[in-house]
Amino acid sequence: MFRSPFLLCRDAIENEIICLSERELNRIPPQTDFLIIKTGFGKFRTEEKYWKSNPGFSPKLAGILSTRYPLLRVVGMDIISITSFQNREIGREAHRNFLGGAHPILLIEDMDLSLLTNIPTSVMCLPLMISGLDGCPVTIIASF
Repeated sequence: MFRSPFLLCRDAIENEIICLSERELNRIPPQTDFLIIKTGFGKFRTEEKYWKSNPGFSPKLAGILSTRYPLLRVVGMDIISITSFQNREIGREAHRNFLGGAHPILLIEDMDLSLLTNIPTSVMCLPLMISGLDGCPVTIIASF
């Protein structure tokens, strides 16, 4: 259960390595515990470029977020993975940085955010618990 979610809308382009600008970071409230990044790339879900030319996250972003937002536990996004298909080594490092270390930040990839236009007041995550896996489907319920 997350009581301080924040929706950050920022456009992303094919193969971009996303690292939020200072202006974007300043928009995120300090108490944020669930950051939703809506890139607009989800509109390509039915096209090959959604998985073949997807943007990804910079490995540096994990450290920036964990330092500036100590309550942040989850980042959700409307891209298929934080690993850009065209930049896999950068993506592997980004996964290690987000999921490892003293302040791991869980990732919810491939969210359908097409109907999300307002910041939720709370978010509930309901993962399908399957032993032996490092990821699983998650149902997200947002309150407004």
